[in-house]
Amino acid sequence: MLDTDDHDAADRQSGELSDHRVVQRWSPDKSVGDHFSRTLALTGAAWDVYLIYPPGVAWRSDALPAPAFWTHQLPESGGADPSLRLDPESLAQAVGSMVDLHS
Repeated sequence: MLDTDDHDAADRQSGELSDHRVVQRWSPDKSVGDHFSRTLALTGAAWDVYLIYPPGVAWRSDALPAPAFWTHQLPESGGADPSLRLDPESLAQAVGSMVDLHS
């Protein structure tokens, strides 16, 4: 979460991924990051996280579902596990496996 984050910046960033299965969100009050931080057991807000869910996962308003796979670009000071730090190849493999399972 940066000082320069706003709705326009989020729109520009989301335009970089055109796959209908990819969802990118921005909330001005950072509430989305706070909700996901609880699901991911982080002490700070969840931002710069990549979450993979299989089709059909139930989303409830009282609790967000745990992802099948996730990775991040967060500092350890926010409670992030360094072993889950973003590795593009691992992310691509996890996405590919999920797509293959459900194709």
